[in-house]
Amino acid sequence: MKKIMILGAGIYQVPLIRTARRMGLYTIVVSIPGDYPGFALADKIYELNTRDKEAILAAAEKEQIDGICTSGTDVAVSTIGYVCEKMHLSGIPYEAAEILTDKAKMKDAFRQGGVSAADGMRVRSAEEAQKAAEQLGYPVVVKRVDSSGSRGITVVEHSRQIEEAYENARNGSARDYVLVEKFLRGTEIGVDGFVQNHKLVFLAPHMKFVYRGAHTTVPVGHAFPYGCSGALREEIARQMQLAVTASGADQCSVNADVFVDGEKVWIIEMGGRTGATCIPELISTYYGFDFYEQMIKSASGKKRIFSRRKAARAWQNCC
Repeated sequence: MKKIMILGAGIYQVPLIRTARRMGLYTIVVSIPGDYPGFALADKIYELNTRDKEAILAAAEKEQIDGICTSGTDVAVSTIGYVCEKMHLSGIPYEAAEILTDKAKMKDAFRQGGVSAADGMRVRSAEEAQKAAEQLGYPVVVKRVDSSGSRGITVVEHSRQIEEAYENARNGSARDYVLVEKFLRGTEIGVDGFVQNHKLVFLAPHMKFVYRGAHTTVPVGHAFPYGCSGALREEIARQMQLAVTASGADQCSVNADVFVDGEKVWIIEMGGRTGATCIPELISTYYGFDFYEQMIKSASGKKRIFSRRKAARAWQNCC
């Protein structure tokens, strides 16, 4: 029986665990101690911090796993890349995982790779944040660089808000810097896809419904398909491929926050994992295949998971 290690035991990982079991795989679930629902579904559990690369590598080597993956969270992506590299498993490269879990490194990679993205600056103090905001021009977004789910992110309209926004971004971060980014206006959408051999073989843009709080927005729902022109569809695909190439992402699903205005596209952020808030379920329903199953197949080393016909039909039908 092949063994799959799944990092995380929360609600976003439960469907992944259930799918792996349905596929006849031996499931090893790893998470910090707690009353997480995924533990009850696993064949074996390890109570470890999913950021602890060396401890999880040791457990993976002990179990001689055949694959490792997660869903809906950025926290474990770097560890997945590390284990894949050390054990020669199918999955996101470690360097790409490091880039895609640090918004400042991602910004640098996007800039060097010619990706259309908002201007941004890495800062290490409230004073530097103030100078960056003045240089970029208000409004700006101040971001924690190593979190997901809109945590540690503040839209700043005035200079008097900078210090609080900086502290909000810095607190809870393992980095000694935060990102100050030019605020973009447009329609926010989501784009999910899958990368094989450094090429996007599946791409699914979708409408995004967000809750607008006092300082930022939080996604609360999604809808397929996303209606757009052929020109915009091709520009989304072009920018996403540029982001994939710039980051080095491969053998993984990707999830991006994208702004569109007319036929202009900006890639705000991209993660080396599938999206949360039921995105895999929506993809599975709309496109007619089990996205969790495809993720697990890829992590287990099965390279060809999307036929040319299915990938082309999915992209053509998305808009």
